[in-house]
Amino acid sequence: MLENARVTTALPAQDIGRARNFYTETLGLAVSRETGMDGTELQFDVADGTFIVFHSTGKPSGAHTQMAFTVDDVDGVAAALRGRGVVFEDVEGIDQEDGIATMGVMRGGWFKDSEGNLLSLIQELA
Repeated sequence: MLENARVTTALPAQDIGRARNFYTETLGLAVSRETGMDGTELQFDVADGTFIVFHSTGKPSGAHTQMAFTVDDVDGVAAALRGRGVVFEDVEGIDQEDGIATMGVMRGGWFKDSEGNLLSLIQELA
C-alpha cells in the first residue's frame, strides 16, 4: 500500500528564522519552497528526498536520530561541516573517533541543528 509513497521528514523549529539560517548558511542548502503564514514552513529538496522544517512550540528531545543524510565521504563532509561550526555529538555506548563511528556496514556521526533536532551523516561501506 505505501511501498511507492514518497517520504518527507518534518522537523520542528521553535525559531524558524534561526532554523533557516542553520540549514541555508551552515549546511549550505537552499529553501525550495516556503509555505505557511509568514514562511513558517520551509522545504528543502536534496538529491533523493525532501524535508521540511516547520514552526512549532514543541521542542525535540534530541535523544534519537530524526533525519540522516547519506553521503559518499562521511569524513570529508564532517570536516566541511566542522569548518562551518557544526559540532558532532558523543553518543553514549558507541565508539567514535573524532565524532565518527564505524557500525558494521556503515560509518556515521551525529550533530544537532539549531533547534535541537538530532541529525546524522551516514556512509554505507558495502
